[in-house]
Parts: sequence; C-alpha cells; structure tokens
Amino acid sequence: MHKILNALGLLALCAALVAPPANAEIDPAALPIRHLNVAAADESALNGILHSHAHLMAAQTPAGSVARALGLLDDAPRPALQAHGNPTSGNFFFGPASMICLGNVRGGAGSSGCQVIKAAEQHPIYVNTPATAVAANFGNPAQFITDYSASNFSHIDDQYIYAPNPDTGAPGVGANNRYPLATSYFITYKPHQTLQESDVFAIVHAAAVAAKVTKSSGLEHIFHVFIPKGTDTCYTATACYSPADPKTFAFCGYHSEVTFSDIGTVLFTVEPYQGVKGCAIPVGYADNVSGQPTASNDLLFSAASVLAHEITETITDPLLTTGWRAEYTGPESGQEIGDICVGQWAGTVMNGHTWITQMLYSNYYYACGNGT
Repeated sequence: MHKILNALGLLALCAALVAPPANAEIDPAALPIRHLNVAAADESALNGILHSHAHLMAAQTPAGSVARALGLLDDAPRPALQAHGNPTSGNFFFGPASMICLGNVRGGAGSSGCQVIKAAEQHPIYVNTPATAVAANFGNPAQFITDYSASNFSHIDDQYIYAPNPDTGAPGVGANNRYPLATSYFITYKPHQTLQESDVFAIVHAAAVAAKVTKSSGLEHIFHVFIPKGTDTCYTATACYSPADPKTFAFCGYHSEVTFSDIGTVLFTVEPYQGVKGCAIPVGYADNVSGQPTASNDLLFSAASVLAHEITETITDPLLTTGWRAEYTGPESGQEIGDICVGQWAGTVMNGHTWITQMLYSNYYYACGNGT
C-alpha cells in the first residue's frame, strides 16, 4: 500500500535541503550548431497545414488568470472528462487532480489507446540569437535538456508511459537518457516585434526539414523555439506573451503539434524570454533549496522551469487529444501534469547539477513531486 499525500492540497514531494546550484558544464556558446534560414519553401508549407493544436502555460498575470478561466489556453478538442471514478492503476484512492488517458478514457498507463512519447531527440531552435547571447536570453537549455534526460526528474513521466507493476502497483520505470539533446539550430528570421503563430510554424518547418523529419518519424523529435528578449509572440489576438502589454500577457510558453502535408506531424514548444514578472520564479519561493534563486541565476532557473513544464507535457500529451489530462470536473479539469503544479518550485539534483524548477503532478502520490 503506497503513501497518500494530501490529495486535496497537493503537498509537494521534496527531498531534504539540496545544495546551492552547481556550475553548468555545457557552454552554450561552444555547442555544435547549424545555422538556418526560413526559406520560401517553409513559408509555402503553411498552405499545407492539415491541423494543429496547442496547450498554453498561463502566465501569473491578470490576463493569464482570465484566459485560463475562460478556457482560452487550450484549443484541442477532446472527449468529455469523467467525474470521480476508480483509477485503473489499482490504487484505492482518487485525488481531485488525478490524470486519465484521453486516448482510452478509462485506460491506464501502457494502454494502446494512450499516445505518449517513450523516446525522442530534443532540438533547441534559437531565433535571432547568436550562440554568445544564449545564456543572457535563455540560461542554459542544452545543459538542462542533457541533465533532465539523465535524471529521476524525467522518470515522473514513466507512470504515464509504462504499465504499473502488477504485484505492487508501483509505476513502471523506463531507461535514462530517452530524451537526449540533439542538434541545435540557430535561425535567422525577419525581424519581428511580435511573432505570430504562422511565423513559428515556418521556423519549426525549417528546423524539422533540416532534422530530416518524415511522416513516419515526427514523434521521435521535439523542437524548442527560443524567442529572445524584446520579441513577443501571440497565439491569438488576446493570448500573447507580451510583458509590455498587460491586456494580452496571458502565457509564458506552450507546447504544440502541427501536421504539415509534406513532412507530417512535428512536436514543438515555444520558449520566450522568462526573465519577466509573471513568468520568472520569485526569489525565495522554492520549497527545499538552501540557495534560493538570486538576481544572477534566476533567469537560468526560470527558463529551465518553463522548459521542464513543456517538455513533460509534450511527452505525456503530445497530440493534445489522446494523452493525459486531469479528470476531475472541477478547476483542475483538463489540465496537464505541469499545469496542476504551477507555482510550486523545488530544487532537484539532475545529472550532478542542481536545478530549480516547478514540480510535476504524480498520479501515484496524488501530489506534485520532483522525482526524489
């Protein structure tokens, strides 16, 4: 019988105090890179988009709260969620934020109807950002992706991917390094003060073609579009990353899928500059960290936290209609495993480095956890 932890309050599952942040080892300015331009063919590919869906991470702003309440952060149609029921994992208790698989509504982890990502290469795409400016805009995504893939933090996802142990009910466990860092792309794109969804699609298409994505391999890659400081991006006219315009500043990032007629489905996330109020981790708010975020390292951790949120939601709900969502027909209804835990941060040692990120929802513990 496993432990139940505050199903209603979502208590954090944290380790004892962790050490202050270790220095990262990957120098973003020294990475092997591939320079790309968005070509006319990438622009033309927008005419062949068959469908797309996105799920946005609400900013901690008034516009974000409104957009979340009105359901404006998710455009994916999905089956009606169920009211309280018995989890299929064999556990005897049901938390109000517990996840179900939409592909097979009453199915559990490992069911054939649930689309998840067991393994994929991850590709950072730095838009209009030279290698020497990556750290000032995004921290160190390459190091975080490498550490995430090698860490227990990534194994929180395993309970949604692998069937539980039939004897103990404990979550299944996958191997380390299933989501490794792959080629980084530096894309020069026409200067925009605001990138629209169509601009992001063109950027993603260019990188996917360079990575040789085909109609049979799209779910083997995850692209991360990093947008530099001073550039906004809008998903709709009223749902934007727009720190200078509070009326539309509704999200900090999002994950999406788009299916092009020529290359098939591409999975990607959008990662704007996170060093702004409403997206950054407030200093002093991490639950178990002896070295709290400071002015000098807050961007490093804030960028990693949003990236962690979007990576894990891409893995557990890649197509946004057949993955894992919160079942309860209350405020949590339809949220993904990162949404439930927004605003709960903890320090976690990943691959020998300490990262401060938001936590993720665990069906097994009925709480937010960090993999420790």
